[in-house]
Amino acid sequence: TDVGSFVAVAGWREIKGRDPGSDWDGTAYVTSYADFLANRSNPLYVPSPQVLTRDDRNQSLNAELRFLTSDSGGPLRTQVGVSYFEEKPRLFTRITPVRSFAQLLTSIGENGSGTRHSDLQTRSWAGFTELIWATSETIEVTADLRYTRDRKKIDTVLAASGFYSPSGSSSISLGESDTFDNWSPGITLAYKPDDTRTVYGKYVRGFRAGGFNGLVYNPALLSYESEEAENYELGFKALLLAGRLEFGASVFYLRIDNALLPVSDPNPNPEDYFIASPPLQNAAVVETTGLEIDLAAQLGEGLSLSASAGAYHFTQANATPGGFDTRPFVPDYTASLLADYDHPLTEAITGIASLGYRHRSGGRVPTGDEVKMDSYHLIDAQLGVRMGRVQVAGFVQNALDDNYVTGNYALGGGQVLYAIGSGLNPLSTRVLVHDPGRVFGVRLTVLL
Repeated sequence: TDVGSFVAVAGWREIKGRDPGSDWDGTAYVTSYADFLANRSNPLYVPSPQVLTRDDRNQSLNAELRFLTSDSGGPLRTQVGVSYFEEKPRLFTRITPVRSFAQLLTSIGENGSGTRHSDLQTRSWAGFTELIWATSETIEVTADLRYTRDRKKIDTVLAASGFYSPSGSSSISLGESDTFDNWSPGITLAYKPDDTRTVYGKYVRGFRAGGFNGLVYNPALLSYESEEAENYELGFKALLLAGRLEFGASVFYLRIDNALLPVSDPNPNPEDYFIASPPLQNAAVVETTGLEIDLAAQLGEGLSLSASAGAYHFTQANATPGGFDTRPFVPDYTASLLADYDHPLTEAITGIASLGYRHRSGGRVPTGDEVKMDSYHLIDAQLGVRMGRVQVAGFVQNALDDNYVTGNYALGGGQVLYAIGSGLNPLSTRVLVHDPGRVFGVRLTVLL
């Protein structure tokens, strides 16, 4: 319209994950009924030859409507908008004995299964506005405000029978709902001495709604509260070499109250094993101070280069539920470099190529401060063609096949038997999880 533009965005997504029955814990072929009879009282002993069935689904939809005033050259510009997000995850796992073992359990009246089933729902509404006021040719003030209201609900059932329940049959059913809302303001002050340089200072509040952990054994770990963040940032941006090079640098301080961290969820029944992500619980105040630098350059016809680097320092005011003094997955240093090249091959076909480098060092996985994350140096590349709205490219990720460690966990399932058979202590032996390494593929992109 003459006074501004309306922008509407909507999306829908569905994800399904099914596993009709796999030997997820390594017990189906390494344990026997004789092992079960001989070691049933040993809590370290893996219970039985068993398989896992999974049927997870997740549906989500989102919509957003924004109005932006036209840029008429005046001192005031603004945008206002509303958004809606809805998500419905369904989590289902069932443990059952393999057929031969089920027959033996039936003969002693202990055949059964263990099932966990959770239905979650999130409905989130938000309204937001941003006001940009150019008080003079060199000073610009940006004020923004967001209101968020989340309604969350969970219904979860943990059921066990026969061999998988100490009492022969048991069932725990939990259902809760809660509402979380928050006002998140922010303000940015920018000084522009000319068209090529900007110095700015920013203060922003953030919000992550509380909610529920989908699958837990301990009912006390079912829910968690919201976390709130404050971010202070000072930065500088400049256009150099007649606009062919853009450079930026910033320092920031981030404080998160009620920070959410993964904790352990001990299973009171050692004969009942399930796969689940560690539940989240609120911890103490965590703080991160960082320095980030980025640049983008146009080096020639069709050739562009972008790079970034960051250094971070993490502190924590009090001990977390797990007793850690560093937050999981927070790196000490990061760096990236990406080169893109486009070259016309014919009037209708353009060749495309890219080469990228990624680096990360420092940080830990959520299993203890002594468990550090591996550093990595990754090379990614892409080569293809673009024809109008269609792009086809072959690519390789992690071309150097860097199998860096991404996780470190306690033994589970049949792994305990392998450890004992090898003379290892199952309590101190760990399972290392590695990145899958080099990945090749072909990507087709169509712009509608």
